[in-house]
Amino acid sequence: VMSQDSAAWRAEALLSPGWIGDIELPNRVLRSSTSETLADSTGCVLDPDYARFYERLADGGVGLLLTGHIYVQPRGQSTPGMTGLSADAHIAPLAKAVQAVHDRGARMFAQLQHAGSQSKMPGLEPLAPSRVRNPQTGHMPAEASEAEIREVIDGFGAAARRA
Repeated sequence: VMSQDSAAWRAEALLSPGWIGDIELPNRVLRSSTSETLADSTGCVLDPDYARFYERLADGGVGLLLTGHIYVQPRGQSTPGMTGLSADAHIAPLAKAVQAVHDRGARMFAQLQHAGSQSKMPGLEPLAPSRVRNPQTGHMPAEASEAEIREVIDGFGAAARRA
């Protein structure tokens, strides 16, 4: 049984500033990463819809917003409408959303990913470490070569620099 004093202390702690490394957060309220599917066919976010989506969350008091999953390579795209950071052209539309969030005092982190065998992209042959049918999608992925694995790793690094 939680006393009123205990509940008040927990609420106060939740709403107090926090730190992740050297990044100060206005509070400890976090928006978990989901898939907003607000990108065009090239992976560029649809501005202003994307920025408005995150603005509303920051206006609501969320201190840290994790983006929906963002692909690091076109072959790692999970679904149509998924945001990408696999090219420099993806930076400017995302930057508008990040700036809007920062203007409201909140912070934003990018969740980078490669869908692997879980890709549901029409016409895309999924790439995975081994040729094993994915039980969720039914897709049989291509087995990644050592060079393709290196490309995915490099894709994560390039997307992280863009973020």
